[in-house]
Parts: sequence; C-alpha cells; structure tokens
Amino acid sequence: EEQMFTKISVVEQLVDLIKTKFGIVKTIDGENQLVTKEEAETRFKCDMAINVLKEARARLMQNVEGDLQRVLGALDKATEEDEQRVKEYEARRTASLASVQKNLEEQEDCWGKIQQL
Repeated sequence: EEQMFTKISVVEQLVDLIKTKFGIVKTIDGENQLVTKEEAETRFKCDMAINVLKEARARLMQNVEGDLQRVLGALDKATEEDEQRVKEYEARRTASLASVQKNLEEQEDCWGKIQQL
C-alpha cells in the first residue's frame, strides 16, 4: 500500500512536471507565433520596399534611356551641322581662292597694260 502511495505520488509529480512542461511549451509557442508574425510583417515591409526600389530603378532606367537618346540625337545633329559647315567653308574657300586667282590674273593684265603704255 505504501508503494502504491509512493508510486501515485511519483506519477502525480510526473503529471505536474508534464503540465509545467506543456505550459512552457505553450508560452514558447506563443512567443514563436509573435516572432513569426513579426517576421511576416517585416518580410512584407521588405518586399514592399524592394518593389518600390525596383519601380524607381525602372523609372530611372527609362529616364536614362530617354536622356541617352536625346544626347545621341543632339550628337548626330551637331555632327551633321559640322559637316555642313565644313562643306560651306570649303565652298567659300574655293570661291575665295578662285576670286583671288582671278584678281591676280587681272592685276597681271593691268600691270602688263601699264608696262605697254
């Protein structure tokens, strides 16, 4: 009979320990759920921030591509204008050299006529 009381006492202590263990497990599980909820909220916020950054990057890339196209267009236009100005310069230069040559020839004629007089 005493052994039975001892055995019952041990089993009661074991039950109390198991209750305590389940209480601790329940508390830790609750804390873990809070951490998991916080992690989910943090992940959601991070995902939102990443999406905002990706959208901003895409807008910036579009702006850069547009700026690049405008710069390349301006460069092409400047190159064409430079080529046109070079052609105009060459045409004026050629005309000027021809005019100078004609003036020299006329001057030589005049000197020749002066010498004949």
